[in-house]
Amino acid sequence: MSFFHFVGGSDSESDFDGFSSDGYDGPPDCSCGRCPGGGFGLFMSQIIFGSYAYDPWANRREKSSASEWREKLAMQKFKDVQDKVKHALMEKTKLVVKLGCLPKSLSPLKDLPDILVEHICGFAGLPEGKPRPIAAMGWVPSSAFAAGIGSSSTSRSTVYRRSARRVNYSELDVDEDGFEMNETQAAKKNDDVLEEEVHVDLTDLSIYRTGEKIVIPLTKPNEHLTAPCWRDFSRAVRINEGWDVKRVVATPEEKKRYRESRKGAVYFINVIFTVPGEAMKNDTRTKKFAFRSSQSHPSNPEDASVYLRDAVASAVRSVTGEVDQQSLKRALDAGYSKHFVLAEAARQRSDGNLKPAAKKPKLHVK
Repeated sequence: MSFFHFVGGSDSESDFDGFSSDGYDGPPDCSCGRCPGGGFGLFMSQIIFGSYAYDPWANRREKSSASEWREKLAMQKFKDVQDKVKHALMEKTKLVVKLGCLPKSLSPLKDLPDILVEHICGFAGLPEGKPRPIAAMGWVPSSAFAAGIGSSSTSRSTVYRRSARRVNYSELDVDEDGFEMNETQAAKKNDDVLEEEVHVDLTDLSIYRTGEKIVIPLTKPNEHLTAPCWRDFSRAVRINEGWDVKRVVATPEEKKRYRESRKGAVYFINVIFTVPGEAMKNDTRTKKFAFRSSQSHPSNPEDASVYLRDAVASAVRSVTGEVDQQSLKRALDAGYSKHFVLAEAARQRSDGNLKPAAKKPKLHVK
C-alpha cells in the first residue's frame, strides 16, 4: 500500500484521516482492491471460503444444442401419443354408447330395462323408441380406430364421397391426405417434423380394462437423452394425469443394431398410460381366498349357529363373563359381529337361560 493512499492522497473517494487516534479501520466505501476492507480483502476471503472454487460448468451450457433437439423430438412424440390415446378413449366412449343403442336382438345390453335404453338414446341424441342401426351412425372402422381420429383412411373416404368416384392421386398435385405435394415435400425437409411416427396399437382390449397400464415405446437408443434432458422430460410427462415414463438400459447388441457408439449406458424410453377408473380385482386370488376360508370355516348357517352357541356358552360358564377367544374367532369367521356375540352372551348370562349347545359339526376339509 502506497504512502499517498495511506494519508489520503489517493484519488478514490474517502473521508479517512490517515493519522487518526482511533486507529486504522479502513475506508468505509473504498473499492480500490488494496485496503483490508476493500475489494482485495473480499476477493481473498472468497477464495479462502470456496466462493471461487473450480466449477466445471462455469460459462457453459447445461444442455448442448444436439441434446436439446433430441429432447424436443421426444416431447413432440409424446404429444402425438397423448393425442392418439385421447382419441382412442373418445372412440371407446362412443362404442359403449352405440352398443347400448342397438336393437335388442343385436345389443349385448339387451337385458337392460327399456327406461335405461331410452336414457342412453337421449344421451346419444337418437330418437327414442326406434334406435337407428349402427351403420347409420357413421361408425368408424377398426383400422381408423387404431390410428385415431383424422387418419388417412377417413380422409380417403371423405374424398371418395365428395367426388363419387375413386380418385387417382397421380392425376392431382395432392397426396392421399389432401395436402399439396410441394407442401408435403417442404414439411418433410422441415426440422420441426418428426423423422419417424410413433406406432401406437390401441386395438387390443387393454384400453377397455379400467386401471390397466399400457406401455408405449417412445424413443430408441440412438435418440439418447442426457441426464438434464431426461430430468426435464420426465417431469413434463409425469405432470400429466395418468402418465408415467420409464427407461430401459439397452444391451450391447441393441447398441450395435442402432449404431450407437456411446461408451456409457443408453436407454429405451417407454411411456406408461393408466386407463382411468378403478383397477379390476384379480379373480384368481379371490377364488383361492374363498376356497381356503370355506375349508377352514364353512359358511353353513347351521354350523354358524353352533359356533355362536359355543361362544355364548363359554361366556356364561366363565366366572368373569369373558368369551373364549377361539370360540369368538369361529363366530366372527362365521359372519357374526363381535358386538352381537358379546350382547347375546350378556343377555343369556343375566337371564340364566343357557341353550344347550348342539353337536359340533365336522369341518368339511378334504
